Amino acid sequence: MSLQVDVLAPSNVFVCAYRLVEVTIYKPGTTAQMIADDPNVNRQNITGWELEWNLRMDSEDKLADAVITKSTLAANPLDLIVIDDATTGSAHFELWEADSLNIPPGQYWYTTWRPEVPGVLTFGVWVFREPARRE
Repeated sequence: MSLQVDVLAPSNVFVCAYRLVEVTIYKPGTTAQMIADDPNVNRQNITGWELEWNLRMDSEDKLADAVITKSTLAANPLDLIVIDDATTGSAHFELWEADSLNIPPGQYWYTTWRPEVPGVLTFGVWVFREPARRE
């Protein structure tokens, strides 16, 4: 069972803007309510895991059709997922301005998964907002 975590417009995710994205992996069966009650509950030990994060235009798109991909195995450091504390399932990656340069504002779908093991760890809706402009 994977955990749905939506990143909607109130989160202020703007197109062409830098954003640090923190990822926490929880054990299967953990619910959003359990996390709301105690954010440290059921954290998954991810020691030795490979992680990949993909952003797609449609929930039915194949992972190969992702518009943004981040990975613990990325050759380019700008696309790297960094595991901060494997024993507590904590990781992060950075969305750079260039990552969303050619992506229109709107609703997208993301997944976090382990390439070496079938199954999605986290998934949800990701909304990019139009950046503020000066006239």
